[in-house]
Amino acid sequence: MTVAIIVVAVAGLYILRTVAGPVNTIMALAMTTMCFLPKVLYGGTEADLTRSGIAGSEPRILTYTVAIAIIAILGVLAGRWLRVNLLLLPFVAFLVICYGFVWTQTGEVQAGMVHFLTAAAAWAAGAYAATCVDKDAKTGRTFVYWILGTVLLQLGISFLQFAGVPLFPTNAVTSELVGSRINGSFGHPTTLGKVLLLFMMVCLPFTRSAIRQTRLAAWAAILATFPMFIMSGGRANFFSAVVMILIWTLLLPRGRALGSKLAIPLVVGIAGFASAGVWVARFEEDPTGDTRQHFNDVAMALIPGNPVAGTGPNTYITTAGPTDALTAQGWPVHNSALLAAVEIGIVGAALLFLPLVIAFIVAWRQRREDSSVGDFARAYVASTPGIALVALTGWGMMSDTLPLWLFLAAFCFQQQLSSQLTPSSIWDESHRAKGIDTRWANRSARLSKSRGAVRPKGYYVSS
Repeated sequence: MTVAIIVVAVAGLYILRTVAGPVNTIMALAMTTMCFLPKVLYGGTEADLTRSGIAGSEPRILTYTVAIAIIAILGVLAGRWLRVNLLLLPFVAFLVICYGFVWTQTGEVQAGMVHFLTAAAAWAAGAYAATCVDKDAKTGRTFVYWILGTVLLQLGISFLQFAGVPLFPTNAVTSELVGSRINGSFGHPTTLGKVLLLFMMVCLPFTRSAIRQTRLAAWAAILATFPMFIMSGGRANFFSAVVMILIWTLLLPRGRALGSKLAIPLVVGIAGFASAGVWVARFEEDPTGDTRQHFNDVAMALIPGNPVAGTGPNTYITTAGPTDALTAQGWPVHNSALLAAVEIGIVGAALLFLPLVIAFIVAWRQRREDSSVGDFARAYVASTPGIALVALTGWGMMSDTLPLWLFLAAFCFQQQLSSQLTPSSIWDESHRAKGIDTRWANRSARLSKSRGAVRPKGYYVSS
C-alpha cells in the first residue's frame, strides 16, 4: 500500500510539473518544506525538542526529506542525471561503509545517516533545479520571485515577532538564551541568518539579468534581508553578508555597473552604522569568545581517538559529554568543520566539503567572465568567505541548514557548468537570435567587445 501511495504521489507531482512548470514545482516543494514547514512526519520523539545535535535521537522523516527526494526523482525522470552528482558519491559510499563496518548502529547514528543522505540528495536536487532555470528568461524570474516571496514572508513574521506576537516560538532553553532576538519561522535566530545568507548568494547573479523585473526582485530580496540580520542579532551572519556584498561589487567586470559599485558599499555602510548599537551589545555579551575556544579544545581532543571515521554521525554530545561538563549540558562545538571531523572523521569531513571546494575552484577560474557563467562564479566566490566564517564560528550549518546549503550551492555550481561556452553550430544559434530573441545576439556582441575578439566559429553562449 505504501509503495502504491508513493507511486501515485510521484505521478501526481510529475503531472504538476508538466502543468505548473518545473521551476514552480521545485521551488514550491523546497521553500515550503525547508523554510516554513520542516515538520517531522515519522520518528520524532519528545527528547528531540531539547536535544542538541545535527539530527534527532531516532531516525526521522521530515517534510523536506520527502520534498528533496521527490525533486531528485523528478530530475531522474526528466533524464537530468548530471556529472556534479558524482562529487558526493564518495561521501555517500563512505557513510555506507562506516555504518556497516565501523559505527555502532544506534538510533542517533541512524538519524545522522538519514540527515547526511538527505543532504546528499539535496545536492542532486539543486543541480537539477539549475538546469530548469535560465537567468535571462522567464524561468529565472520565477525562481527569484519564489526567493523574494520567501524572504518577504520571513520579514513579515520577523516584524510581528519583534512587536511581541508569539509566532514560531523557540523552545524554552533557546528562548532564555536569545532573549528578544527574532527567529522568523526557524528554531533559532542564527538559523534565519544562515538561510538569508544562502538566499543572497543565489540572488546576486540575478541582479544582472537581462529582464528588469528579475533584477528588481533580486535586489529587493537582498535588501529585505538586512533588517532581519539586525533583528536576529547574529554577528557572523551580518558581517558575512556585508563581506559578500562588498566582494561581489569588487568582482564586477571593469567598466560595467559603475553606479552599483558606488551605491552598494554606501547602502551597506549606512546599514552597518544604523545598527552599530546592536553589534556593540552583542560583543559585550561575549567579548573574548572564551567559551567557543573551550568547545574547540574539547573537539580537538576527541579527533585523535577516531581520526579516520569519527565517532559516528550525530553522536557529538554523547561522546564529548562524559569528558566535559559544559558539553554534557547540550553545547556542541561551535565549529562545523570540527563537528564533522569528530563525528564522521577527517576523511568523512573532507569528502563532505570536497564538492564545495571544487565548486569554489571552478568559480574562481571563471570569475572574470562577463556572462551568466561569470555572474554565478562571482556570486559563489563572493559568498564563500562569509559562509566559511559562519560555518567556522557555529555548528548550525551542519544541522537543518545543511540540505538547503548543498541545494543552493549545487544550483550555483551547475549554473556555471550549464552556461559555459560549448561547441555547437553558431549558425543555428544566430538564426534563433534573429528576430526571435535578440538577447543572445546582444550578449554575444557584448562578450566579443569586452574581450576584444570575435568568438571562434562553433561556440555559443547558452543558459
